[in-house]
Amino acid sequence: TNSMILSNSGGVGGGLWANGNVTLNGGDFTANSCLASGCLGGAIYTNGTLTASAVDFANNSSVSDGGAVASIGLLTLINSNFDNNEAPDSAGAVWAFAGLKINGGFFTNNRCSAVNCLGGAVDI
Repeated sequence: TNSMILSNSGGVGGGLWANGNVTLNGGDFTANSCLASGCLGGAIYTNGTLTASAVDFANNSSVSDGGAVASIGLLTLINSNFDNNEAPDSAGAVWAFAGLKINGGFFTNNRCSAVNCLGGAVDI
């Protein structure tokens, strides 16, 4: 609850890598990055479900997909905000493999930069 995950980097899931389900209530993921070729999730990667409620994601990046979040399982976003996240190949903010539920929140200034990129904010 209300965790601050700031300025981290890693091969996959720059701020958080989870081998299972994750629930986040409040908090901030800022300036995290995943750096490995083909990486997923600049701030968060999970191979389970992810539920994020009232979480802010800003200035996160991936060198491949999911500038802020990559989730293999169902992704549920409740009043969470995504600003200025980036990935070149797809999903400037959110890459959701198994589906996405959104209730409230904002997506602003997110981008994917490759010529044929998929989803400046979201790729499902």
